[in-house]
Amino acid sequence: MITISLLAFISAALGIALAELSAYREYASMMYMATGIIHLVVLVPCMLYTGVSKATMITTSALCVLFPIWGFFIGIPCVGTWATFICSFIWGLVLMVSLRRPAAVVVLLFVGLASNVLFWGSESAGSADMLYEPFEHLGHAYTAWYLFMLFAMPIIMYTKPAPRFKGKDICRDCGYSLAGLGDEPTCPECGTVHHA
Repeated sequence: MITISLLAFISAALGIALAELSAYREYASMMYMATGIIHLVVLVPCMLYTGVSKATMITTSALCVLFPIWGFFIGIPCVGTWATFICSFIWGLVLMVSLRRPAAVVVLLFVGLASNVLFWGSESAGSADMLYEPFEHLGHAYTAWYLFMLFAMPIIMYTKPAPRFKGKDICRDCGYSLAGLGDEPTCPECGTVHHA
């Protein structure tokens, strides 16, 4: 879990740097679009740890990279100052499925709501014209979002996967991948013996 925490710190630091650079008009759209790649710093190791299929890893990584495009063209214009909350909810659903951890939705809802509350309390919220100038006004919200995500990913990974999200090659107790360990494997992570 120390590795996940370290990667979450790196991802958050890079995300905060991008959020702050997005306040400069000449860098705004480029920095915003790069945020999806920043998420992969912590997400790919989490998926490897969970033991997801190659198809799930590729699909989730593609969604991660493309997610800012959805936010820019649909999310921000449609939901305005609620953008971080709605995007967090959607991202929580993606993490719930890809990491097999239902707690991801709850954790990301708190992250999104806390980010929105801090944004509403900032000076830029009152003058926000979200349709035409989203980046300058949402910079504070995304900076807060990355600060909260520093703790969110380790919390999500600390929770056990729910039984309905476990595959046949996943330990029912800890969620560790049992692929290639035979018909009645013993989980190398927690020691649970799995009988056919």
